[in-house]
Amino acid sequence: MYIDIHAHLELLDDFEQIISDCADKKVHIVAAGVDVESNRKVLDISSKHDNVSCVLGLYPFSEMPSFDVDLEVDFIRSNASKIVGIGEVGLDGTYSDELFDLQEDVFVKMIKLSLELDKFLVVHSRKAEKRVIDLLEQEGARKVVMHCFCGPSKLVERCAKLGYYFSIPANLSRAENFQRIVSKVSINQLLTETDSPYLARVKGEKNTPLAVVETVSEIAKIKGFDVQETLMNLNLNWKRLNL
Repeated sequence: MYIDIHAHLELLDDFEQIISDCADKKVHIVAAGVDVESNRKVLDISSKHDNVSCVLGLYPFSEMPSFDVDLEVDFIRSNASKIVGIGEVGLDGTYSDELFDLQEDVFVKMIKLSLELDKFLVVHSRKAEKRVIDLLEQEGARKVVMHCFCGPSKLVERCAKLGYYFSIPANLSRAENFQRIVSKVSINQLLTETDSPYLARVKGEKNTPLAVVETVSEIAKIKGFDVQETLMNLNLNWKRLNL
């Protein structure tokens, strides 16, 4: 089975057909929520398809939220039996500094919730990689997936030592930072994602979860493994996350 551990299915107009195509290719999709609306959408989608799971979360705020954060945390908690993880959550340093304290408060709530529910975290860390890792370590986060991690080598090494996983997107063939991660990090700490509809293999094209099939082949090439050996290891990583 191929695993796309991070996709925004609700943003794909033809997601029903894509899910069907993925079932034919034995691709399992983890649909990620980022806010009140998308959390409910991906929960509904995953309830209707055997090859779709979901994670629920709160994306780093680019503006003050129009909803009660604690009520949404309660909503995620109340649906714990229907989800595999917490995500997409984290920090984003490209937004206003005035919101960063709020981002941190919400991120800590999400870390604590993942520990309470014993669910893995899918973590966004753009332009805030060190602070994200500091908070994860401070709060004792256990099952962590670093989504599209773009930090420097020393932070990659730090994450690897902490036992975190790295999810590798479909643009691996054109992104040297992801090639470096695949090369340096143990196969036992790698996963595949698409961030669909973003980060396609060809810049500007629409991405879909089917792209993980080619990503597995590219990881195998970099690692010097055959494709089946690589796929087996990636499946074992997925199973460990869900223990």
